[in-house]
Amino acid sequence: MGRLSVYSEPPELDVLLDGVGIGKTPVISKEVTSGVHMLRVKNIEKEITILSGKSLQLSLFKDSLIEIPEKKRGPHTTKIRRKNGDRRKENRRF
Repeated sequence: MGRLSVYSEPPELDVLLDGVGIGKTPVISKEVTSGVHMLRVKNIEKEITILSGKSLQLSLFKDSLIEIPEKKRGPHTTKIRRKNGDRRKENRRF
């Protein structure tokens, strides 16, 4: 199983997966079986592949379904002021 999210502007467009309605946009983190599927939003169809354990995010933009890349999480450096006034850089994950 994987997850599928579909967005659009304007919202409230019907979303079909393999010819079956799965809701109206935005569809957020819908659990979907892994494998190849046919996605339809408005009058636009696209063959998509859902990978096991992964999320796929798509947006209808200018009559084209485009993939929204997953955000990569990495360490961020922030300045922390300690009670004693000492300033040090500290790596934290957000």
